[in-house]
Amino acid sequence: MKRDKKTPFDREGDEKILLKLIVHSESLSEEIINSEPEVEALIELSQFPFVEVIFTPTNNKEVREILKNNYISLTEYKRHNNVISIESENFGHVIFGSLNPKHMEKDFSQAVVSNSKVNYLDLFTGHDEDYDFFIINTNDPFYVSKLRKEKDIEPKYAIELARILFINKGLFYIAPNYIENSGKEAVDGIL
Repeated sequence: MKRDKKTPFDREGDEKILLKLIVHSESLSEEIINSEPEVEALIELSQFPFVEVIFTPTNNKEVREILKNNYISLTEYKRHNNVISIESENFGHVIFGSLNPKHMEKDFSQAVVSNSKVNYLDLFTGHDEDYDFFIINTNDPFYVSKLRKEKDIEPKYAIELARILFINKGLFYIAPNYIENSGKEAVDGIL
């Protein structure tokens, strides 16, 4: 389903999915394995019913196991004649289609930028208009390349945007800190 709204902040609160994120598994594999806080937060975000977090396909067995243990559907790219899609047991989404068979002869698994872990299939997926943000490791050469777009963001920024969105939509709120009265006054109040 293509979205009518340009950003997650323009969407109505009653829409089923408010935020759709694509996480580049390969560039963030070390962070996934080492349970880095920002990546852990992305994994936790995937449990919310109003957020869709999709991790791109990876052959890293350790990353795949961590994702499976966190109830994240493993994805894979599939070719069907003149269409390429990203699929899991829960969904399928066309990311590239061409009427010209010559376009399908290209090796889409090659890196977009030298020494990058982002390949063309990942790029097509991450830049698909149905997804809001493509989350990539800032150390990946693609992140600093001319091909990077505004929707290509780092994990920390994705978490911050999600937090602001949830507060904006009234899904979560910020409560002021308070000090519990557990000193002499509390004891005097009991006696």
